[in-house]
Amino acid sequence: MNDVLVGIAWVGGIVVVVVGAFGLGIWEMFARRKLLWKQYGDHETVDLIMAQRIWVGQTREQLLNSRGPPVAVDHKLHKTNTKAVWKYDQVGKNRYNTQVTLENGEVVGFEEKG
Repeated sequence: MNDVLVGIAWVGGIVVVVVGAFGLGIWEMFARRKLLWKQYGDHETVDLIMAQRIWVGQTREQLLNSRGPPVAVDHKLHKTNTKAVWKYDQVGKNRYNTQVTLENGEVVGFEEKG
């Protein structure tokens, strides 16, 4: 009888931990969405960021919110503008699956492989 009660309590404890962790993840997702909505005020932009998407016209800040900081960055300074290539998803030495080109802090192009 005691073994049965201990088993039930143990299983119940696992269920509480799993459900709690799942609930916390959902709460964090909604909290992040709310913060992004306050920041951008546009559902389409928030949806794209939450889906970790990249798009032409995206700002540097939106890209950071969407994909996080890049693994590597190449900078090029010109007389009239600043160009940077942000690299994500490293697959080898100086090889990346995602490269995003920014000019003056705005995405002007990107390439995603595989």
